[in-house]
Amino acid sequence: MTKGKRLQILLLVVALTLFASSVTVSAEKIVLRVAHAWESTFVDVQKEFDKKFMEKYPHIEIRLENFAWENILEKLQTQAAAGTLPDVFYVHCSWAQQFIRQGMLMPLNSYIEATPDFNMDDMFPVGLTPYWSNGTIYALPYDAGPMALYYNKDMFDEAGLPYPTDDWVLDDLLDNAKKLTKDLNGDGRVDQWGISGTLTHETINAPVLAGFGAQLVNDDETECLVTTPEAIEAFKWWIALDTEHKVAPSPAQVTAIVEPFTFGRVGMTFGGSWMMERWLRFGTFDADVAHVPAGPAGRYTTVAGSGYGIAATTKNAEAAWLYLSEYLSEEGVKFMWGRTGRGSPSRLSAWPDFIKAWEGKNVRVFEEMLGYGLFQRPISPAAPQVSTIVNREIELMQLGRKSVEEGLQQIKQEVDAVLAEYNR
Repeated sequence: MTKGKRLQILLLVVALTLFASSVTVSAEKIVLRVAHAWESTFVDVQKEFDKKFMEKYPHIEIRLENFAWENILEKLQTQAAAGTLPDVFYVHCSWAQQFIRQGMLMPLNSYIEATPDFNMDDMFPVGLTPYWSNGTIYALPYDAGPMALYYNKDMFDEAGLPYPTDDWVLDDLLDNAKKLTKDLNGDGRVDQWGISGTLTHETINAPVLAGFGAQLVNDDETECLVTTPEAIEAFKWWIALDTEHKVAPSPAQVTAIVEPFTFGRVGMTFGGSWMMERWLRFGTFDADVAHVPAGPAGRYTTVAGSGYGIAATTKNAEAAWLYLSEYLSEEGVKFMWGRTGRGSPSRLSAWPDFIKAWEGKNVRVFEEMLGYGLFQRPISPAAPQVSTIVNREIELMQLGRKSVEEGLQQIKQEVDAVLAEYNR
């Protein structure tokens, strides 16, 4: 009998035990601690799901633990060191490989194989990328968020410009950015720009580099590739938005304004699906989203996301998987993220409900972008250091203190050293 078959039988026994009429109400409950990082307005949705789960499985009690986003990583690492991790907990894509290396997450392959109704084919493959290691999957995504082109419809209307279309290329982006860049008060200084947010750690892989046929690092994450001719061409094009065309605010102006797009100072920006609430629902102007423009090598965007895993130290592995498999099932994702329009659902089947929740907005592009999205790299624990290096050198290039070639050579030298350290 295979391991997967044995586990399938074990899970069936657990389920039968939970539901059997011979089990009395006084039986001892299995208590599962589940940790989240929800904003306060979404906690009620979580409680509603947990209530339904406990009604279905009356011998499992869910104890919800919710932490602020800025605190949960430190909290989880402290709990891991103390051996007190929750049974099920939130895993941001950028933390996954670190958690795997630290032994915090339980492998899920055998549980997935033993649960035929848990339809992995319904999950976007790109959303699963950061949770794999050497053929083993350690967490599962609830969302997979692509970077899109957000635009200020009011600003386009005032300028008499048509909105971005699905077939935009980089020349269209530049042409419209020039037309939106203006000196509004006639003092000789630009105070409205066409675009911002083009060169960040979230956009470097795509559309910046991939659109020109280049990569930040190779697929094995052993070498930085920013000094290839394609990468140099890509950076020159994007840096020129600041240094030559002057259609984007300078780093100092971005710092002074804080969020140029949020405050209506730029017409377009790149942002992830997680920015929809702020910019599409609660913004002070009418905004929408479009596909990222295609570069010479094609149309690409970066995808990030979040998921959940089971603690390697849990004493209730079968019950924890029962919860996770219901939570991230087709119905679970529809309930939590499809109908509420929150995030960017990891399951294809949740998208009709999600699009309906955002009626009047062009959010279908997020689903379509998952078809050509690339996961943000590196996905290893080297990512924060790499981002720091890249962001520093980009600012120096934008300010004209370094040429593109000089900046990229410095990035390669430092990133290669960081990757070598993590691959020892």
